Amino acid sequence: METPDESAAPRGLNRARNFTQRTKRPKDNMTALATPSTMDEITPAWLTFALRAGGAITHANVIAAPRETIGAGVGILGELARIRLTYDRSEGGAPRSVIAKIPTADPGGKGIANALGFYAKEMRFYQELAGHCGVGAPRCYYASSEPEAIRYVLLLEDLAAIPIGDQIEGCTLEQARLIVDKLGDLHARWCDSAELAALDWIPASNAPVQQFVSIAYGQAIGPFLEKFGERLTADQRELATRLGAR
Repeated sequence: METPDESAAPRGLNRARNFTQRTKRPKDNMTALATPSTMDEITPAWLTFALRAGGAITHANVIAAPRETIGAGVGILGELARIRLTYDRSEGGAPRSVIAKIPTADPGGKGIANALGFYAKEMRFYQELAGHCGVGAPRCYYASSEPEAIRYVLLLEDLAAIPIGDQIEGCTLEQARLIVDKLGDLHARWCDSAELAALDWIPASNAPVQQFVSIAYGQAIGPFLEKFGERLTADQRELATRLGAR
């Protein structure tokens, strides 16, 4: 993964900003654009509107926006692309690149994710919680949706300078400790918090969607172990089976 220079280093990891969908309008008279359904619809003109709406730019216009697909073969419910931005003029604070995220083009995956509310919940996280959730999150430059058409888009801060995990190789002991520490920060922020009652869009541990996941896990663990069990240690196989029985 390419690493930008220091001037382009992530700025929002520890100070993610709250963003409200389509509440801020550009200072010019651009008409609000439709939520894109494909990456091809995220054009320089659309990006100019989105970044102005989110307050990332004021006067500059995006004139070129080459993109590269990222996360292919890792995520199954969304499409991700890194978009590098060229402007017609210099403007302080204008991002050099952004990460665009839209739903997957696969009808099956999109249908399941939409039925479970994954896209809407992710958008609301960035709109309502990212700035004060207890752990770092990327800045959201823009978010919009057309739920009836299952169209959602997020423009997020590019954190390319930060190493990402590898699902195949796993992580080091030190990385695992850091992850557990951050999970502790997250739980400490919300444990017994009165704010949770107002977040009715986040399912409780006994909500139907959670029960669905438990049922799906129980149905999948047998075929998974049959196909991949030899790649796991005995302890890992025992743990996977025990979790499925809970």
